[in-house]
Amino acid sequence: MAFRVNECSDRLTCNYNGAGDQVVTLTEALYTSLASLCAHIQTRLQALVSGTLTCTESAGRVTIAGGANFTVSWTRPSLMSWLGYAAGLGAASSYLAPLLSRGSFVAANGWADQSFGWEWTTRQLVGPHNQARALKLDRVRLWEVEAFLSMAELAQWRIVASYLIQGARARWWRDTAVVTAWDYRSSWNGYVDCALTPESRGYTDRWVSAPLLHRLTIPLAFVEVV
Repeated sequence: MAFRVNECSDRLTCNYNGAGDQVVTLTEALYTSLASLCAHIQTRLQALVSGTLTCTESAGRVTIAGGANFTVSWTRPSLMSWLGYAAGLGAASSYLAPLLSRGSFVAANGWADQSFGWEWTTRQLVGPHNQARALKLDRVRLWEVEAFLSMAELAQWRIVASYLIQGARARWWRDTAVVTAWDYRSSWNGYVDCALTPESRGYTDRWVSAPLLHRLTIPLAFVEVV
């Protein structure tokens, strides 16, 4: 997911090794992945508090760590929620978030590509002397995906789906072992920066005899964002 840092999510307060509270402000911007947000938080912590502090993420869970005990007060609770923490951090040198980041979803089951293609948009242009011409406006890559979810994953998925429905960008890791962007010729399993297609204006999951079902199938349609 993309993370929008603004006046509602732009700071935290850190007390490192008893040196006193230090307000750490973040740069207001759109961070296109949890990793990029963590990297920025780490840069600001090291610049303003201590060079030993780190902020990293793995599989959607954030760890903030340092070379001595420190505390964190969440001046902006929305930032706490995004990072997967549920309360302030106190009296330790490392804190693993108890929850997945609200903007991350790590599926227990693999997703299936149903189709891949392009959509071309052209319009008629009337030029001088009423000459009709074709004008190419856009070309986008389309992805149709089936997501397979278990009952235990549903609550976290619905959080992420609510952001996707609002038009938020996401980074779809097609293979977590491939860290390069998707390329038709050289990196077919690479990641894709995408958003739900404009036609996806709602989300519904229906369960019949839910206790007997082990997997829910959800069709998704993504458009690539470049």
